[in-house]
Amino acid sequence: MKEEIDALESNNTWFVVTLPLGKVPIGCKWVYKIKYKANGDVEHFKARLVAKGFNQREEVNFVNTFSSVAKLVTARTVLAFAFIFSGHFIKWMCTMHFCKSKYDYSMFTKHQGNYIVVLLVYVDDLLITDSNEVMIMELKHILNGNFKMKDIGELKYFLGLEVIRSKEGILLNQRKYTLELIEETGIGGAKPAITPLEQNKKLITAKYDETLCGDEKLLQDKSVFQRLIGGLIYLTHTRPDIAYVVHFLSQFMHKPKQSHLELH
Repeated sequence: MKEEIDALESNNTWFVVTLPLGKVPIGCKWVYKIKYKANGDVEHFKARLVAKGFNQREEVNFVNTFSSVAKLVTARTVLAFAFIFSGHFIKWMCTMHFCKSKYDYSMFTKHQGNYIVVLLVYVDDLLITDSNEVMIMELKHILNGNFKMKDIGELKYFLGLEVIRSKEGILLNQRKYTLELIEETGIGGAKPAITPLEQNKKLITAKYDETLCGDEKLLQDKSVFQRLIGGLIYLTHTRPDIAYVVHFLSQFMHKPKQSHLELH
């Protein structure tokens, strides 16, 4: 917690001012999180001091909000670069002669001769890769001098993706994410199937049931089905073999039935 306070103060996150008459200050609270490694071991404990955003009013307490969130396809591209090469922050990056990507505003690049350094931002996490090790060390030194940062070393786990390196390249998998999804949905005892979907399997919508006076009821809590499909959609980034069945089932997210849930 002390490290968090020190980091906020060193980054000039706030300024102490006199409270205007008739105004009520927005409170804050501590949020604690345990960050795990890809194998499930505890990596470190995190403490974040955050404002109680639910008490804020637009145009009164804030005008707009923005957090850099890189697209997953961009993250995969940056990892590919890594193998080939073996707000306030954005303005600062521009002063350091970094160019912001037109396709993903969370990615910055800088060319120096025949070398290029790529930096990817995801809220408060940074991915850095370069074709020159010296440029990486220089960038880390400059960043640490302007922002309170912690270098956690070589990338191993990011956004639910486990990163495994070999001589042939970089392998991405979502094993830990998959196990967590199985545990959350309670399907650990399900039998494995040869294919994600039976051949010629047909499912009908709730609207079609109403037309035929069908008696199959809707799920009482449709959020269970929606969370499952959302999780599976994210899993298709490394499991394209389930893409068809996942997108097929996503057609029923608005009014899912028991038969739709049992298909998984």
